[in-house]
Amino acid sequence: LTLTNVTLQMQNNLNVSTGNFTARNSNITFQLSNNGTANMTWASGTIININNSVMGSNSSFYWGWAVATGNYTLTNNNISYAGLAFGTGYDNRFSASTGGSIYNNRFTNFNPASTNGAFTFDSTAAGLNFSTNNVDNSSSSNCISFLNSNGATAEYNTCYNLIDVGVSVGGTTSNINVTGNSFFPTSGEMCGVTLGSTVDASGAPVG
Repeated sequence: LTLTNVTLQMQNNLNVSTGNFTARNSNITFQLSNNGTANMTWASGTIININNSVMGSNSSFYWGWAVATGNYTLTNNNISYAGLAFGTGYDNRFSASTGGSIYNNRFTNFNPASTNGAFTFDSTAAGLNFSTNNVDNSSSSNCISFLNSNGATAEYNTCYNLIDVGVSVGGTTSNINVTGNSFFPTSGEMCGVTLGSTVDASGAPVG
């Protein structure tokens, strides 16, 4: 499916289960009556390209986002009001063993209850390049979390809180490159890079 210069109003789920999904210069708005009444999933093996587009909500409710593919490119987008609470399956968790490219996007008003921050890259995400993005999500504890990741990069991003490099019980995290990021916290918030945090199966800190 390819969308070019399209305005798409989603009242139900947008599930990419097979093949390719491309959006260029388009506007995807989730028409929500409550959190999660419309969600988006990218299944394993799909190929995703979203460029110069807007994705968001028609209100202050949140749409869910679950990513199981590592073949994605997000460039020059404005994405807002994404993520449901941890454990819902739509908590902005990228769970593929490989990672794609997320470059020069603006992310705003992500759900502070989602997983370990605005984004969590879990289960390796090898090859991920998350760069030159603006993550304005000051109500969440982290802007990016690398959990059980290996070979991922976060560079030259603007973040309003923490980049967390952690591991779950029994997992491993290695070769994470965090370079040249800028941090601008709101009053009273921590900012910077945290290393070595450990979480249990529920996502709660251990130790």
